[in-house]
Amino acid sequence: MDAAPATATNLYKSDDEDEQGSSPPPSFFSSPPSFLSSPPSSFERDRHVAYLEMMYRELPHHYQTQEINRLTLAYFTISGLHLLQASDRVDSDKVAGWVLSFLAHPSSKAELTNGMKFF
Repeated sequence: MDAAPATATNLYKSDDEDEQGSSPPPSFFSSPPSFLSSPPSSFERDRHVAYLEMMYRELPHHYQTQEINRLTLAYFTISGLHLLQASDRVDSDKVAGWVLSFLAHPSSKAELTNGMKFF
């Protein structure tokens, strides 16, 4: 006997169910996870802000050599401070200058037309 291909209508049926007595598919979110049903006992905002400030001032040594991750880590650090309403601790001019320092600056017009076009 050939098995029917899996479709949205027969994917959740058991082998003994027929077309007439099928039950609806189970819901993935039938009940919320336990960590969502009860609020945390306390959120220590100041500790989170202190941690993110530490990351903002100087990356941990594990990440300092990972050039490719620096902008990503800076993004999440600054975004975290913003979400915690602590963006006043970020020097936006200094951050903008640092981000812009990663841009390639051609030293001559010949470097602009060396065959590499990005548009």
